Amino acid sequence: MSSSIFTGSCLCSTIRYTIRGEPTIAVMCHCSNCKKTSGSAFQANLLFKHEQLTFLSGELKLTDCLDTTTASGSTRTRSFCSVCGSNVLATNESSPYVRGYVIIMTGCLDGDFTFEPSVEYFCKDRCV
Repeated sequence: MSSSIFTGSCLCSTIRYTIRGEPTIAVMCHCSNCKKTSGSAFQANLLFKHEQLTFLSGELKLTDCLDTTTASGSTRTRSFCSVCGSNVLATNESSPYVRGYVIIMTGCLDGDFTFEPSVEYFCKDRCV
């Protein structure tokens, strides 16, 4: 990552945000739930502490979906734009590993950046 200030938005730009500081970790997830929510073969995620995220607009347009069918058994809250449907972020307060963090979908970040995953999860479910 080349910048310590990131900006992001949903497809229609109703939801806009900034993130200050570097991510804690960059993750590529191949679980079936992440594939479904991303509409792709995997989901690229960056984890930041909640306090690093500031909404500039549209926070009230986020709609939450409780994902209770995760392979880990913990409930993930997946938040998407109620206007355009973009998968914007997720949280997982039931997991001790990511409690207090926000999971940002890299596809919603503005501009160019380098995504180098630190770890990949559910590799057994990777599309070949």
